[in-house]
Amino acid sequence: MNGEDNQQIEDFGKMIALAEELEKPIVVHSRKAEQKCIEMLESSKNKKIVMHCFSGKKLLVKRITDNGWFLTVPTIVVRSQQFQDIAGNVPISQLFCETDSPYLSPYKEKRNEPAFVAESYRKIAEIKQMDIIEVANNIYMNWQKVFE
Repeated sequence: MNGEDNQQIEDFGKMIALAEELEKPIVVHSRKAEQKCIEMLESSKNKKIVMHCFSGKKLLVKRITDNGWFLTVPTIVVRSQQFQDIAGNVPISQLFCETDSPYLSPYKEKRNEPAFVAESYRKIAEIKQMDIIEVANNIYMNWQKVFE
């Protein structure tokens, strides 16, 4: 580890503590630091944790779900086997759909936009063999559990 890594770890620890103090959810996009990030979050009393666009290993996905945390699925789930596996293996009660990535579009050669989130709902419904309205309602209930 270099000094920059140590600074990031220290800063992340402060953000976790602040979220605890303020009783706010923690939303994390961890890239190339998934395991360390999970280890740090596990030390928190805060259980309202959302792993945004998580693309880590399956064992880490299981660890996240075992902790009762949430995972977001980007619109690229339509054509990404990795995110289809996550959507299939994570309980619907722990899933969110995300809309913000300009690069993870469900359509090749097309910039993503928030309206494409409907494609994520359709794909999750297909994977989980559920009605799309049921998927949307479950994800809305997840939002209420975490953010209200």
